[in-house]
Amino acid sequence: MREVKKIVFFLIIIVALLLLPSICKATDYTVADEDTLRNTLESAVTGDVITLTKDIVLTSPITITDKIIEINGNGHSISADDTWTSGTQGNQSLLTISTGANVTLRNLTLRDSKKYGVQAYDTGYVILDGVTLIDNNYGGVLVNGGNLEIVDVDLGRNGEENNVGIEISKGESAQRDPVIIMNGRLSSSESENVIWIAQNDNLDKFTLENTEETEYKLFSTGNQVLVADENNQIIYASNESEKQIEISPDESIESVIVTIHYGDGVLQFAVNKGDKLSSVDLTEVKEGIEGKEFVEFRVGTEKGEVFKEDTEITESIELMAVYKDIKKEEVKKPEEKDESDKNGMDNTQIVIASTLAILSLVGLVELKKNK
Repeated sequence: MREVKKIVFFLIIIVALLLLPSICKATDYTVADEDTLRNTLESAVTGDVITLTKDIVLTSPITITDKIIEINGNGHSISADDTWTSGTQGNQSLLTISTGANVTLRNLTLRDSKKYGVQAYDTGYVILDGVTLIDNNYGGVLVNGGNLEIVDVDLGRNGEENNVGIEISKGESAQRDPVIIMNGRLSSSESENVIWIAQNDNLDKFTLENTEETEYKLFSTGNQVLVADENNQIIYASNESEKQIEISPDESIESVIVTIHYGDGVLQFAVNKGDKLSSVDLTEVKEGIEGKEFVEFRVGTEKGEVFKEDTEITESIELMAVYKDIKKEEVKKPEEKDESDKNGMDNTQIVIASTLAILSLVGLVELKKNK
């Protein structure tokens, strides 16, 4: 019986090895128009790569489910046609990554959508690497109960009235809470609402994660999401949600936010718990006000308690930079150079003396000749 089991196991291994090449073999497709893109997405299987060779204009939304694929824009764009027939009711994103799908969008521009450029819906997982989103009517990205991984994202202006870059949301039909993973960098031409927390839906919880290799990081404070750059300076802040929302940060993030007010400026830094102010670059604060000399930091206001830079920071804190006017030093007049001769005679006296010496010398010469 034992020998039979060995033979069966051996046969299973052989069959698996024979099938492995066909299972693992991915297909590379090239597409140049909407119909080909739709047909290719329909037939594509896990591992396939679809590369655009031209800009593609859609006449209606595309939804991708139950497959792991990549769409390489190859520097091209996907946009909505003016004849878009679906109106603005329901799902009107250019691309929706839905249940069971994991889609990487690379080197691609998504623009001119009736609603969003791309939607991560429910369990859908979308990776954005080298993706630009611009001129989408509702927002650039909708994370509607899905998963968004940011590798390299550039946000232009999105939204008809107010800018909305990445919207965190949970619609009535979504079963999962949204997740945003930072795994690279995020840039935006706009400063407001780069991340927007939806206020009029079922969102009551979402999760922020940062990979170990990421250049930028996500943080939370209160009901707000913050994006920090490679220097840990906060560069973008979401709206402050009016709803009580639970934001679950990555367990590896043990950070606090330091807000520094200086003159008319404000800087925010994310620092690890227990770090000191010396862990961040304070040059802009200490040298940023013309005619003022930095004195010290105080907690809250200029009359608050002095905060020493070698103090360990264990919780989020607001500091005020205190300055004093730089005293103008009296400008000393340069000393006049003494042009007089150090032998006590002025220039006129020197000329007369020299003339007399020459005449005397001439007189002596003539006297010798007469002798």
